[in-house]
Amino acid sequence: MKFEYVAVFLLMVLVYLLVFLPSESMIYVTQEDGLIEYLTALCFLISSLLCFTLFVKGRFRDGEYQERYQSYRQRLFFLLLALVLFCGFGEEISWGQRIFGFGTPELFMEHNVQKEFNIHNLRFFNLWEDIETEERKEGWKSLFTMKRLFVMSFLSYLLLVPLLSMVNRRFRKLMNTLYVPVPPIWLGLFFLINIFMYRFFKELAQSRGFHNHGVSELEEFNFSILLLILPLLWTRIPFLTDVKLGRAKQ
Repeated sequence: MKFEYVAVFLLMVLVYLLVFLPSESMIYVTQEDGLIEYLTALCFLISSLLCFTLFVKGRFRDGEYQERYQSYRQRLFFLLLALVLFCGFGEEISWGQRIFGFGTPELFMEHNVQKEFNIHNLRFFNLWEDIETEERKEGWKSLFTMKRLFVMSFLSYLLLVPLLSMVNRRFRKLMNTLYVPVPPIWLGLFFLINIFMYRFFKELAQSRGFHNHGVSELEEFNFSILLLILPLLWTRIPFLTDVKLGRAKQ
């Protein structure tokens, strides 16, 4: 097994081991505006900037990518990904509302379950049907929660796209035609593993009397780490030149 795979797996496990901290410490590091939330936002921001740099300058560490993505039109996917990741950064910190101290607009006060300036806590996208009783949404409503949309979108891109590219020549050709880079499938596998890890450690945390919100913050942090690795594998960075780029054959 390659060293980088082991390193990523151990890092993910290490993050979840925070549930064994004393309750006060666990609550402190996973609270709103806490260490984990800011680290998650930072990972999203760096990922976004790296993707935007790829769109503007097109400096890829892989020769085939360098030849394929020569124009802005061919690199539009990286701009789209940069915008999505930047939204992840902004949403994570409510677009700096608590940092800069600005008030919540009336529209968000009325429709945001936490009275914050963000989209993921709007009633339509929020996980809870009733946040006070912690009644979760069910049926079709649960399909449009922001977390589920986020997970399913990136799981499809990181796992389904490389898998289909490996087994279906027409799909692989379609990705080439659309100039969509195929990510290494191992990233998608780790993305899936993180989901199962969250479920395991959530049960463990609840057995220790913790609210699962803290474990959810740890899951999001691991997601952000994996999404930071993605542009690092694409970008020409001197200290990463000796790291092999794992990707699906195109």
